[in-house]
Amino acid sequence: MTRFWHTKRVGTLVIPMLVALAVSPVVRAQGDEFEPEPNSALSFSAGVDLSTAYYYNGIPQIDQGLVTWPWVELGIQLCETIGVTFGQWNSLHNDVGPRTDTTPGAAGSGGSSNPWYESDFYTGISFALPAGFEFGITYVNLHSPNFGGEFSEELQFNLSFDDSEHLEEFSLSPYVQISQELDAGSDFLGRDGHEGTLLLIGIEPGTTVLTDSDYPISLSLPAVIGINLDDYYETGAKGARVDNDDTFGYADIAVAASLPLSFVPDQYGSWSFGAAFHFLILGDSAQEIGKLFGVSHDFSDLEVYAQAGITVEM
Repeated sequence: MTRFWHTKRVGTLVIPMLVALAVSPVVRAQGDEFEPEPNSALSFSAGVDLSTAYYYNGIPQIDQGLVTWPWVELGIQLCETIGVTFGQWNSLHNDVGPRTDTTPGAAGSGGSSNPWYESDFYTGISFALPAGFEFGITYVNLHSPNFGGEFSEELQFNLSFDDSEHLEEFSLSPYVQISQELDAGSDFLGRDGHEGTLLLIGIEPGTTVLTDSDYPISLSLPAVIGINLDDYYETGAKGARVDNDDTFGYADIAVAASLPLSFVPDQYGSWSFGAAFHFLILGDSAQEIGKLFGVSHDFSDLEVYAQAGITVEM
């Protein structure tokens, strides 16, 4: 899942997220942002992404077939510096995967006829700070229609820096995020595990070319590293409580591009298309969890997957 608080920039959190993240951390289409009416305090965005694999904060969920991520988000600007977001993110798998135990986070064998693997709700509040900084807090409820309902909750604390005004045509867009599990976890132990804490450190160097065209192309190299602060990647037999001190969770570097679909009339919103190739390095614990899930029996030193999506904003 994408880092939910960051869905418009590097998404598939995650914000994503959610959360659970970002989170990792998935590249949503960028393009020219739709400008709402001057007095409008509401914004709406929706989209659908296709991916060849799904890793939630480096935890393998599926690495074959085609994964579809439809999502929707509502934003409310309470005042000039405070905004609130509500969103729903879903993961649909044409090959749902091996888990059949009704306890989320448990491994099994065989598949499911229901492709609705995950459905997550998130809500957050963000505060614009001086000098281009922004702080946000997001609550994420991770839910699996296939495997028994809710399997984890997270609070995500985010601090980002918009350096585009300082660097003009080139930006770095650094951010940090701490994800704190509130109930159970996204690792193998599920409700039998500890509530883990994950640190994400990310950056997204980017620029825009063909700026005089109706179809300017935004290019970026988003990169994120997941650091296990406490029990986020737990492994062991079902029912065990295992402290895992492996610090490295995962690293993800992507090559991404997006452009506005300017041929769509303005009255239908601002449409954009984005695509990315991801190069993923999984820590030992993340690989072990993927094996226990039955996703794969042998992960490569470098996992590669691709995704593409369409976004509309209004």
